[in-house]
Amino acid sequence: MLLLSDKPVPLYTVNQISQNLSTNCPLRNHITKAAEQKSQVWRAVSVIPFGKIATYGQIAKLAGLPGHARYVGYCLRLLPSDTKLPWHRVANAKRQLSFPIGSERYNKQQSLLADEGVFLKNNRHNSPWSPSTTKMKEISKSHRSR
Repeated sequence: MLLLSDKPVPLYTVNQISQNLSTNCPLRNHITKAAEQKSQVWRAVSVIPFGKIATYGQIAKLAGLPGHARYVGYCLRLLPSDTKLPWHRVANAKRQLSFPIGSERYNKQQSLLADEGVFLKNNRHNSPWSPSTTKMKEISKSHRSR
């Protein structure tokens, strides 16, 4: 049995879903689209320069998903703990880290930023990234060509 939320799903149902995903069905297309969107977010995060911080909204826009800043946070939560992606270079629009102050994840992000010369004063950073129009077009073009 596979446990999805609080209800177990029989294995035969999981197998049926897997078989359906191997054909051209709407669920498969939805999953493929979601995977592509996550990939777009991760690509956008990967271009944030060393020592600079982007907002969730900037990353959403760069990923071709304007207005979906919360989705960026969701995608970053899915990353494995040993990722090489610079997730720590993303903060909220108030120039603050989004984790609760003093939490383990807050301290980890603050430490990674300090290694890059980014320090917080009154819980705010002063290293915003303003991607050039050229960079934005470059990233946007790479999304359309896929």
